[in-house]
Amino acid sequence: MELGIELLPGYLAECDRVKRGSNYRAVNAARTRAADRMFEFAREVLAAPSVTLDGVAIKARAVAALRLLRSYERRWSNIADIGLHEQNMAALLGQALVDVLTTKHLD
Repeated sequence: MELGIELLPGYLAECDRVKRGSNYRAVNAARTRAADRMFEFAREVLAAPSVTLDGVAIKARAVAALRLLRSYERRWSNIADIGLHEQNMAALLGQALVDVLTTKHLD
């Protein structure tokens, strides 16, 4: 523990040097904005009316694209998304499918 405490200032200085040299803060902020925008885009697609199963499939692909994000990006962006919206995306996607199937059944 004493050795760790002794080495800590140098370790922190090296971490700071690497972060500045790699422009970490700007890159991290841009990545976070991109992940948040992917959630916004999925919401925009889910908000569009779908009258066919193809329309529901497009919605499903928009939501499924979120799996391409890293797990921690998904987690943090999902927390932000949930804070802004009352309904989760799975429920909206399910409702779109029910709406299309109900409409097709009535025709």
